[in-house]
Amino acid sequence: MSERKRRFNLLTPIKNKITQKRRNTDRKTAPHSNADESQDSTNFVYPSVSREIPELSKNNSTNSDSDIIKDFTSTLNQAININSLQISPISHQSIDLASSSTCRPTNTDNMDFQEFASFFSRALKEEAVCQGLRMAMKPLIDPLEKKLDDAIKCIDNMEIAIDETNSKINNIEQKIDDLEQYSRKNNVRIVGLRENTSTPATTTENTPSLIVDFINDTMKLDINSYDIGNAHRLGTRRTGADCRDIIVQFSANTTKQYIMKNRKKLRDINRNIYINDDLTQRRALLFKDARKELKNKKLNAVWTRDGNIFAKLHEHSKPIKIDNNQGLARLITI
Repeated sequence: MSERKRRFNLLTPIKNKITQKRRNTDRKTAPHSNADESQDSTNFVYPSVSREIPELSKNNSTNSDSDIIKDFTSTLNQAININSLQISPISHQSIDLASSSTCRPTNTDNMDFQEFASFFSRALKEEAVCQGLRMAMKPLIDPLEKKLDDAIKCIDNMEIAIDETNSKINNIEQKIDDLEQYSRKNNVRIVGLRENTSTPATTTENTPSLIVDFINDTMKLDINSYDIGNAHRLGTRRTGADCRDIIVQFSANTTKQYIMKNRKKLRDINRNIYINDDLTQRRALLFKDARKELKNKKLNAVWTRDGNIFAKLHEHSKPIKIDNNQGLARLITI
C-alpha cells in the first residue's frame, strides 16, 4: 500500500462521520413550509460561524460533535506517531489550556467546535505537530519543489544565454562602428562656414571650391582642388539656416592630418568656425557626454584624433582613450 493511500485511509472515518452528521442535520432542519424555513434556519450552526455565535455552538454541541473531535484527534495523533515522532502533543494532557478563560476542557467528550479550534491552534504551535504535518505533506511538496528548482535552473540558464548574446551583440556593434569610422578616416566636419544666402535656394553651391578658398585664404594653407575628393553640406537648405555643416573628404589622409594640425589658427581668425573629425553617431554622442564632464570640471581635457576620443583627468596625467560610456564613467570616478 502506498504512503499516500495509507494516509487517505486514516482520514476516511472522519470524512464518513462528517458526511453522516450533515445528512442527519439536513433531515432535522428540512423546512415543511416557507414559514418554518425562516424560523428553523438557525437550529444548526456550522463550525465556520461558531466564532460569531459562540453561545449557539456551545448549546448545540452533541455527542456526534465529540466523536468527530476525538476521531480527528486520534487520526492526527496516529499520523504523527507513524512519522516516527517520539510523543504526540495533540492530547489534552500535553497542552496547558489553563491560561484560557474561555477554553478549559477536561476531556474531549465535552469539547465543542470553538474549544477544539482553540485547542488545535495551540497544538499547531508545537514543533512535533508541525514536523509531522511537514512529513505528511512531503510527498506533495517534493514534486513542486523539484519543478520550482528546474524552473529556476532554466531561468538561470536563460539569463546566462542572454548575457552571452548581449556581449556578442555589443562586440558586433563595436566592430561595425570601427569599420564605419575607418571609412571616414579622411573626412573632416566643418562647422560655422556660412553659405551664400544671396543666391537662390535652388542654386547648387560649389562646395569643394568653397573649401579650397577657405583653407587657402582664411587659414593661409596651401591645398589644390584635387586634394579634395568630395565635399557637401548636410541636410537641406532652409530659410535662416545659413550655417549647415560641411563634410569634406580629402583624397589622402596626409592632407587631412595637415589640416587638423593647423586648425588652431582658426582661434585667432574666426572663433565661430570649427574643424572636427567626422565621427560616427555613436562616437559623436560619446564625445558630447565627455564634453559635458569637461564643463563639470571632472575632466581636464577632451579631444579626438583619427576618430578616437581621448581625455585627461589632470594637466600632467596621461591621455586615456575612451571607447564607450562605461569607460567614461570609470574614468571620472578614479
